[in-house]
Amino acid sequence: INTTTNVLTFNGTTTGGGFPGAGFTLENAAYTGGSNGMFTGTPETYYNLNTGQLGWEDNNKWSLISHTGSETNQSPGPGDVAIVRNFGEANGNAWIIMDVDVEVAAVIFDNSGGGWSPRITVQNGRTVSLGVVSGIGTIMVEANGSLPNLTTTDIGNFARQDASVFIYKVENNATYNLYTSFTEYPNLRIEGNDGSNNNGLRVMTNPNPVTINRDLWMDWGGTFRAGNTVTIVRDMLPGAGGGGGGRFQFGEGGDYIVNVGRDLTSNNSA
Repeated sequence: INTTTNVLTFNGTTTGGGFPGAGFTLENAAYTGGSNGMFTGTPETYYNLNTGQLGWEDNNKWSLISHTGSETNQSPGPGDVAIVRNFGEANGNAWIIMDVDVEVAAVIFDNSGGGWSPRITVQNGRTVSLGVVSGIGTIMVEANGSLPNLTTTDIGNFARQDASVFIYKVENNATYNLYTSFTEYPNLRIEGNDGSNNNGLRVMTNPNPVTINRDLWMDWGGTFRAGNTVTIVRDMLPGAGGGGGGRFQFGEGGDYIVNVGRDLTSNNSA
């Protein structure tokens, strides 16, 4: 595996121990790779249950059988796969709160149930490895003194889903950097957690160029401050989503390019 280009090379016998060798025929299948530490122990597949917005390790949140199967007192861990779906309801009963340090091999969102999209909320101060994230869903990270530490988290597939959302929820008057390891997002939402008077003090900024593959919106007093190039494939929507308004600002000390592919629509915003 070339960890720079993310190219997997499959070979049979080699020539002098080097590649490419004689090679072999591959089956028509999907292939991936990961570090050995992501696949320790015996991998299990966990299914979330529609039992309320609960913590990751709550005993009645997961099943090893199906989304309607019997509960287990275990929770996904290193090497495991967590499948998180919705259940056709306009509430957060299917959502999961990452209130502990967690490491899994993959998170698969399943939006086929209808209703509010499946969601994982990562609390500030946590160290979390989501592995490879795919499917349509929502990831929310809470910023309050710090952001969660997202290690070994690949959101490439997730970021290409039109209906997926990544939310930075800023819970105090402070400025935080977007994760530098993520260069693209699906829809990106900056939520100010009902910041008072939309005063522009609950801020996320991008120290590196970032691409938002669909819409950028700011609400509940949240602010996005351009600190580098920002490419929004579709719309910029300050104030869309919840209440409290939202702001988009240009950072100081440089010339920043903001590309908006379609519309800028402001609602109770600046």
